[in-house]
Amino acid sequence: MFSSRRRITFGRHHLWIGSATALLLGALAFIFVANRNPNAVPELATVVESDPVFEQQLNDSPNEFENSTVADVLEEQVVDVWELCEIESWPNSQESAYQFVKNLELSEECEVALEAHALSSNPFHRYPHVKFVRFDPPMTYERIFSDPASDLEGVIAALSRAECRLEDGTVANWELKETCHAEAFASYAAFYDVCYRRSAWLYIEAPLRNLADNRTMPADRMKSIWQGYLEQRWADQQCAKFDSTVRLTAERYPKQHEMLYSFGVNDDPKYRLNSYEYISPWEIEVLERALISLAARLGAESATMEYLPDSELELYYHEHQPWRKVYREMVSAQDRGNKFRSALALVLTFKADGMDFDWEALVDYICSNRKYEEQGRVSPHHTCETLISYVHERVDPTHDRAEELLQVLDQFKRVALNLNVYH
Repeated sequence: MFSSRRRITFGRHHLWIGSATALLLGALAFIFVANRNPNAVPELATVVESDPVFEQQLNDSPNEFENSTVADVLEEQVVDVWELCEIESWPNSQESAYQFVKNLELSEECEVALEAHALSSNPFHRYPHVKFVRFDPPMTYERIFSDPASDLEGVIAALSRAECRLEDGTVANWELKETCHAEAFASYAAFYDVCYRRSAWLYIEAPLRNLADNRTMPADRMKSIWQGYLEQRWADQQCAKFDSTVRLTAERYPKQHEMLYSFGVNDDPKYRLNSYEYISPWEIEVLERALISLAARLGAESATMEYLPDSELELYYHEHQPWRKVYREMVSAQDRGNKFRSALALVLTFKADGMDFDWEALVDYICSNRKYEEQGRVSPHHTCETLISYVHERVDPTHDRAEELLQVLDQFKRVALNLNVYH
């Protein structure tokens, strides 16, 4: 069975979210953003007192996220499975790693722990935008391997209907979620990606390919590579249990294959060729793009976090999921101060809308210093201890949102301490 499911409620909280989020973002922007003008919004000055010296220290601090993708910043939680598998002792150079995987045999304890870990994991969990938002139903390996044949049937049935293919030019229509089998599109897209686009070998070969002779990969980076390798190795074993009848191919489903390939090509400018023709090396990538795009456009909420929308679809997302605007600001911010500001607003938005989210993943994303300590790029003014204390001490207790903000700050601190990312 799937892991526990939690429902996201939309609708009646939207107005409250907008006002509360706007107030908090404005108040915290007063703290963290350079060249601020408190006279422009006088009431914000009563929420949190400003400290010009501290703010200048923030502005003068190094940009911790410069030249790094968000995926680089987000790190895996330390879990027992990696200790049981002893991956920290595994090699971190090209030749030794290549030879190591050829002869690798996992202990029984490692295999049992790995399966338990993988079943409840999101196949896309290495992407930061799916790490701490939880949807109903959740996207897990257990889900995608439970019945891919049934998911494929749902996809084939939906493609027979013009409205499910959005041929009327509609950007998205979440009212079609049930009738057009949006969740089947999402599940099969993930299955298709995991089983036909990925392989455990690629997790090792690709990042080590250009590593010079006798060079080693940094320990944290190599640990992440081995984690990905083990998860995909387990997934490869599950994929091998299914025969060719669960694969959407041009031979078995010529009409539906053509529909999806055409949709995928038109969905992304990089696939638009001078003349449309079938390009074999791109087949899997284009079809997976089409499947996840249709899943998102037809209302599978987990798919909306896998599929990066165009501007029109993003507006549709924001209309139905108002928290996404705050979320986008947090993910795109290039310094911890502004990420922290947006994270506080995001938590209040989640709570107001009854959304379930992963506190540990969110706090680790904001507060983790591990990579930047090694690179000597962490300023003491950007630690979560300093930021939390700074805001906590300056919240006006008479403000009508003060108690709620203080509770969020205290929870942020407790989680950061438990994760050892507070200082």
